[in-house]
Amino acid sequence: MRSQQAWLAVLLALPARAGTPSAAAQEESRRIAFSLEIAAAEYGKAVSGAQVDKVEQREALEFLSQAGARFKRLAVSEGLDDFSRGPVEAELAALEAEARAASGDPGAFRGRAARAAADVAEAFGASARLVPPRPPSAAAGAETFRMHCAMCHGAKGDGRGPALPGLNPKPARFTEARDVRRTPPAQYFRVVSVGVDGTAMTAFDDRLSEEERWDVVAHLYSFTLAEPAARGRELLARRRLPPEFRDQAALAQTSQDELHSRLAAAFPEDSPDARADLAAALRLGGPAEAARAADAGLAPVLAAVKAELPRAVALAAAGDAPAAANAAADAYLRFEPAEPAARALDAGGTKALEEAFTALRGAARAGEKDLAPRTADIAARLDALAAPRAARGSWGAFAQSFLIIAREGFEAMLVLAAIAALLARAGRKSLLATFYSGAWAGVAASLATAWALEALFAVTPVQREALEGLVLCAAAATLLTVAYWMVDAAAMGDWNRWLRERLGKATGEEGGAWALASVSFLAVYREGFETVLFYKALWAMDTSQSPALAAGFAAGLAALAVLFVLMRRGTLKLPLRPFFLGTGALLYWLAFTFVGRAPAVLQAAGWLPETPTPWSLTVPWAGVNPSWESAGPQLAVAALGLAGALTLRARSRRGGRS
Repeated sequence: MRSQQAWLAVLLALPARAGTPSAAAQEESRRIAFSLEIAAAEYGKAVSGAQVDKVEQREALEFLSQAGARFKRLAVSEGLDDFSRGPVEAELAALEAEARAASGDPGAFRGRAARAAADVAEAFGASARLVPPRPPSAAAGAETFRMHCAMCHGAKGDGRGPALPGLNPKPARFTEARDVRRTPPAQYFRVVSVGVDGTAMTAFDDRLSEEERWDVVAHLYSFTLAEPAARGRELLARRRLPPEFRDQAALAQTSQDELHSRLAAAFPEDSPDARADLAAALRLGGPAEAARAADAGLAPVLAAVKAELPRAVALAAAGDAPAAANAAADAYLRFEPAEPAARALDAGGTKALEEAFTALRGAARAGEKDLAPRTADIAARLDALAAPRAARGSWGAFAQSFLIIAREGFEAMLVLAAIAALLARAGRKSLLATFYSGAWAGVAASLATAWALEALFAVTPVQREALEGLVLCAAAATLLTVAYWMVDAAAMGDWNRWLRERLGKATGEEGGAWALASVSFLAVYREGFETVLFYKALWAMDTSQSPALAAGFAAGLAALAVLFVLMRRGTLKLPLRPFFLGTGALLYWLAFTFVGRAPAVLQAAGWLPETPTPWSLTVPWAGVNPSWESAGPQLAVAALGLAGALTLRARSRRGGRS
């Protein structure tokens, strides 16, 4: 009998499966545990009222069904034996049956779900308890939320993002203070990690690191707690808190309501409002977090990115190309949330770094064994970004900005002056007021276009790089069209002829005043639309040059004002043909730069593959990159420019002979 008991003890001590559970299996078991705990929360909502909430009950059942199916698949793939699988599967089935009946006490159900979650995680050597690896940062989470969550949940967390009309069920609203107070961070973390089946809320554990998920969860509380947290930080700086309020694991499992109750026990002399402020400050971070948000800079983020690179090198050397590519992607994903700040500091260096990451991922996917030189280059670029730097020259951006507004504004000014002169000669000066109102409407429409384009970038943060690439493509195409038109001697005449025809109809038909206004509106808006597109492309090329671009814009407007006064007085006669030929050539150069830069931006966004060229020439200010996706369009633009120049020269010779 004792022998049998000893054997039984030995058998029970043996592992339930051969070998050690893989890291992937442990992570999957944690996701299953998260699903169970979310199901318990949904069940509690379903049965808390006088009647069962069918929507919440259905969500609880979906999470339970998902957990059961995933556990079975994981058990099979990891070789978990029936002795270990059976009790867990029975627990999961019992939970699903109870949720379907909606007859059990929510507190008891939550306890059984927690035990089942612990059993699932334990079966694969993991832990279901959630502990942030470091104190979460709401400030760091704000950028992650903007890039990954605002499309559905809205920039203000009110559930009114641009994608709202197509979503059913509707996204959660983090501005509902009552719901936020009752929800502990761990529950939000689980939802962010595993998603919600049957909704647009997908899992983010494969796109965001653990730290980033905790940071974005902390940010969710800022929509309702920002003001009380600001007041609470002053109180927090003067308080000596018990250790339990510094325990990150405990804080992660504690809702705001529960935290408020614990503070009431610790500081009974405080008013309820003061305790609420303290609780908010604890959730969003006290003085240390506030200082970190203001002064942290890029160095810690860049150091974390740099620490990820050796893993890609080791996996590539071991011959595991897919894993090496994933590791390279993970390193870039760590950098991505800091990309806007990096670009503001050094747009050129950030651009080069993104291209180096793209090349690293491509080389890893292609099976390149030695990634060390590539990662060393990236590490050096990261160090350069983190180091202090002197201000860079901005004359190039200033000149480009000046050229764009001067050229577009001058063309619109010429067209309007020509129409005004025609009206005066025709004795129709009474129509000038309507004519100018159409022109001002064109200016207003151009400003509205600029606002709409910026709003589009603001509400689609996940695809910001892709949008910038598409804007560069559109700007390049428009530049080519305008440049060709400018160097074509007949183009200006064709455009003016079209305007004269419209003007003739406008002054000779009923309702002609409105038709005339449409002529001036079109003349101005055409140039305004091009200007908006070009400036957005220039800004996308280098956001750190915003002051230079603004200065160039202001200088261009001032030059246009001087030209307008001189032309109106008749003291200035510009040689139009040389002017348009010169600016046309400069616009060809801008188009050449844009068509080279656009593919590089789209490659960084993952929209385009990268095919290396035999040469490795990189000239950032000219948009030259060592990939055929960039080089091909640039060669085509160069060929078009050469063909246009030869055609123009041939026309000039024929005109000279005639």
